Amino acid sequence: MAEYIKKTEIDFNAEYPAQTIFAKQLDESSRYLLAEPQLDGNKFDVRNCTAKLYAKRNDDTVIIVNSTVTDDGDILFELTDLIKNPETLKCDVKLIYENKVLSSCLFYIKVIRTILLSNKIRLIQNTAYSDIIQVKNGGIYYQLSNAEKLIFAVKNGSDIILQKELTNSNYIEDENGYLLSLNSAETDIDAGIYYYNVTILREDNEREPIITKTEFIVEEG
Repeated sequence: MAEYIKKTEIDFNAEYPAQTIFAKQLDESSRYLLAEPQLDGNKFDVRNCTAKLYAKRNDDTVIIVNSTVTDDGDILFELTDLIKNPETLKCDVKLIYENKVLSSCLFYIKVIRTILLSNKIRLIQNTAYSDIIQVKNGGIYYQLSNAEKLIFAVKNGSDIILQKELTNSNYIEDENGYLLSLNSAETDIDAGIYYYNVTILREDNEREPIITKTEFIVEEG
């Protein structure tokens, strides 16, 4: 069996809210998605169907991905062509039976930018950016308490030009980390080299460094 992001459930009841699935840019372990088809929370048999995934990119182009229906009745999608760039793809899965669309389901795939081992961040000004910040304690992924915050700060010299506070609400369990999202207004920064750091703000207001002074490079858009 191929590696996959996770085994997820997609419900073909249109009234169910669309879910978001996270994948890492160019990550081998994010190349496949195994989805259990459901209707009103119950698995239904699609083994006589074929399925296609229509993924709409940020530039409005659409990529069509054929699928494989497994012997267990799950749907396996290869995402290689979808995870090349950090972006959010609007995905529509269509079940096809006897050359007719039987049903469809909407969900989103959010592709997280791959960070270099040096933790250096590079982005284009006025462009949305996403990444996962992981905190390890003795080789174990650390989760914040309800009273703690993760502080991401970008500085120009001693001046803070951008700061984000992350809490448990930003924790992505499948990624063992916290989702850092910057919108295009927050990256409206003059092109240049800045520095960022990440600290934990404890309940007693003490700060503990997680990532020390590291380059934050903004390229001209």
